Order: sequence, then structure tokens, then C-alpha cells
Amino acid sequence: MTNFFVPHIFMTSSTILFLALLRRRLIIPATLIWLLAGIPFVVVADEHGPLLSSGGVVLRTGTFNVMSENRNFSDLARQIRAEELDIASFQEVGSNFWSRSLKSLADYPETSLRNGVNSANSVVISRLPLDEVTMLPGTERQARWPLLSRAVLAKLVAIALDGMPAQAVAYFSIHPETPRDPSRWRSRNAYLDAVAVEIAKLPVGTHVVVAGDFNTPPWSPFFQDFLKRTGLRDAAQSPWPAPTRAFREFGLPPSLGTPVDHILVSAEITVSDFRNGSDYGSDHLPLIATLLLGHKTEEETGISARTPMLP
Repeated sequence: MTNFFVPHIFMTSSTILFLALLRRRLIIPATLIWLLAGIPFVVVADEHGPLLSSGGVVLRTGTFNVMSENRNFSDLARQIRAEELDIASFQEVGSNFWSRSLKSLADYPETSLRNGVNSANSVVISRLPLDEVTMLPGTERQARWPLLSRAVLAKLVAIALDGMPAQAVAYFSIHPETPRDPSRWRSRNAYLDAVAVEIAKLPVGTHVVVAGDFNTPPWSPFFQDFLKRTGLRDAAQSPWPAPTRAFREFGLPPSLGTPVDHILVSAEITVSDFRNGSDYGSDHLPLIATLLLGHKTEEETGISARTPMLP
């Protein structure tokens, strides 16, 4: 239920309850509204402080849930080029239209679509060379609840620019199920569990980026558990980021949506810019981030690198 919780609606209902208490009228209905708005609410504040600022190679990325029935590729393509993205994650690329469209981006010759990775819901494109592109194998727990698609892991060829040491980058594009019923809820949780397991297998010091439609808001305990297990951080750097999922089917504006799309980064990465992208006809707004791949050691910074805390 936390997917559909909207903090500003909860705050509005809290104000209504307060005013009702002052007037001693409509207390019961106001209390019911407040309880219904607050049932899914679990806010966990960021306890880790600012991201490690170490300087480094610039990597621009974004995540786009294109909405399979959307056909506004031209606006999306203009946005990708205008943002000068190096690598990007896409979800709901299930139709031939979107597969062909993304393959047509000549500026992005590297793509999971050309590497035999047939994951209709998670696609990576890159103008940087990719060393390896794989679809995650999943876990025994996942097998109990079939998934819409597996996550895609794209390992970039080690980046070495401006005389800096080469940076190993593992880029995950993910799209777990939306938890609209108990089976999908379990499937989503199993999916996140499988991605956390794969991240734990990476060599220490690997720069990790996980981007996509998580179908999980930041106040969900499962999202917070994923951060703790992987040692990753939310690039939004806020317990209440801007909404990304717009409920167009109900005629609601994006401001009444919920933030279920995320870009997560490991401790070796600094976020120098993070924001929502422009509307291009999907029911999700994109996220755009400018990342710096750092190269300082733990001894130099006094801050530990990614330390997964898997059970």
C-alpha cells in the first residue's frame, strides 16, 4: 500500500483533523480520513549524511518508464540528446515500436537489445562501450513468483579519462512488479532480493548504479531494506522526493503522483545534479542524474566504501 501513499494528502488530512478537533465538529469523519491517508505511511529519514564528494569522471544517466502504449518517441529522443546522457535505463519496452525506436538512436550504439538480452521490461542503451550485458538469473525465491522480466546488468568498459585511474562500473536496469495484489507484492520483494544478491557478488570498489521503476516509494520498508543490504544511496538525497508516477488514468496532475522511480548509487559516486526530466506522454516522469565517479581510497576519505549487509 505504501506505493499509493502520497505525503501531501496525508498532511492535508492531518490539517483537517486538527481543525475538526478545534471546532469539536466532524471529529469522527475527519479522524477516519486521517487514518486512511496514513495507514501506508512509513518514512525513514536518511541517516547517512551527504554523499562522498571525491571528484571524478562525469557520468550522465537517466531512467525512463516509456509506458508501452505511448508512441511519443520523438520527444523522448530529443530529451535524451538534450540531456547528453551517457547511459540510460528504460522500462516497459515490450512492443516492437519501442524496441525499434531505441535501436534507431545512432548516438547510442551499445544496447542490451543488440546483445541478445531479451528482457522486454528492462533495457539499457549507452554511448560508452559495454564490456558485458547479462540478464540476472534470479533466485529460488523468485522462481516461486514468476516475474515480468529479469533485471539487466550492464558492465561498462573500465572508464579512464583525464589521467584518472580506470573506474569499474556496474549499471543495473530494473523493473519489478507493481504490488497490486499479494502475489505481485511477493514478486516485487523477491525481485529486489535477487538484485541485492547480485550486487553483493561484485568486487569491492565497483561503482554501482541501479536505475529504473522500482514500483517502491522511498518510505517503503522494503526500499529501505534494499538500501541497507546493498550499501547504496538514493541519488534524490531526500526522504520525500518529487513524484515520478502520475496517475493519468484518474485524471490527476503529476504533483499528486508518487515517487517509485529511482537512481541509486554506491558510496564511491558523488551526485552533482538530480532532477525530474520532462513529460513525454508516459505515466512516469523520467529521472536525470549527473554522477561523478570518485577515485579516492577509504584511507584518503575516512569514509567506508560499499559494504553490503546481506543476512
